[in-house]
Amino acid sequence: MLTEFQVKNFKSIRDLRIEPGRVTVLLGDNGVGKSNLLEAVSFAGAALADKLDHEFLASRGLRTAEPRFMRSAFAVDGDTRIDFRLTQAGERVGFHVETSASRRGFWKKVLTERGIRSPKETLLLDSFRAAFTSVIQGDDERVSDDELAAFVDGRLAQMFLLDNFDPLKSFLIYAPERRALRRCEQDGQILPLGVRGEGLGALLETLVADPERSAELRDALRLFDWFEDLGGEPLRIRDRHLAEGFALRSASDGFLLLLFYFALVISPDTPKLFAIDDLGAGLDPKLGAEALRRLVLLAARHGKQILVAARDPALLAGLDLHDPDQRLYTVRRDDRGHTEAERVLAPPAAGEERQSELSEVFNRVLLEGPTSTS
Repeated sequence: MLTEFQVKNFKSIRDLRIEPGRVTVLLGDNGVGKSNLLEAVSFAGAALADKLDHEFLASRGLRTAEPRFMRSAFAVDGDTRIDFRLTQAGERVGFHVETSASRRGFWKKVLTERGIRSPKETLLLDSFRAAFTSVIQGDDERVSDDELAAFVDGRLAQMFLLDNFDPLKSFLIYAPERRALRRCEQDGQILPLGVRGEGLGALLETLVADPERSAELRDALRLFDWFEDLGGEPLRIRDRHLAEGFALRSASDGFLLLLFYFALVISPDTPKLFAIDDLGAGLDPKLGAEALRRLVLLAARHGKQILVAARDPALLAGLDLHDPDQRLYTVRRDDRGHTEAERVLAPPAAGEERQSELSEVFNRVLLEGPTSTS
């Protein structure tokens, strides 16, 4: 899992660090930079994948712009790089992204830091250095040990980053839209599920054909007391109050949203690490909280890690901060305009007359500031 993420000089972010859990909720008002933080994670993944062209970034859910608008306007003189430092699967890496001097609007990644190498990588490093020494070092031209080490280390870094950071390099920001959800038979640029909801119908047909995942999906959808079944050819929804079923495109917006979210987590073909932007929009508060609670359970069961951006504090009734896999950050902009994120820890259970609802905790944070942060 991604356990540390730090970014500097990206959009409204001057310098921000979070420690995500399996499910991490970023809660804040409109315009404070929640989506910018999600986009920073996606931008970092694209950089590690060496896919920083605008077309690829847009398909990942980023709002692309000219490089000068992607960098923070708060950077000090001469500090125009976007810096990242992150840890995933025990591997730490630091790098920065900058525009190339040779091509306008073209980003390039520069690796600046590596964590402790595994024994396997150390063995390969020594072997590669010996091999390159015999090939490169000649009588006419000598390569210094430092130059050789930097060259080999850089090549090995790329090889190992391909494995250790695969989840981050596949990171997508999902923000389903009503029109795309109702055109569920159309595939998008990203398969099996587009970031706006494209391809939902085809993905559901695959899940319904799998008995175990089909049972999970049906159980999750029983949040709606009228729901009876999902299946058939073509795929139809059965209402226990109606004699006949109806097509997906005829379902309510709330039902389609939850169908999208649950299919996204249950499917083995969707990313292991992804974000949901504006969870709770289009759902009533009680349904949104229960949906979050079920997403947490499904994420643990299927090995997924989710970053969630949300505006409604009522959603937090579905979050249990006594579970270390569930985390909450409040996001705001300070008096300089910088986006900041503060982690909110669970209130002590011992000695309290009753367990505070997280929505109450959030309101206290707004009024008094967080009681404990990291």
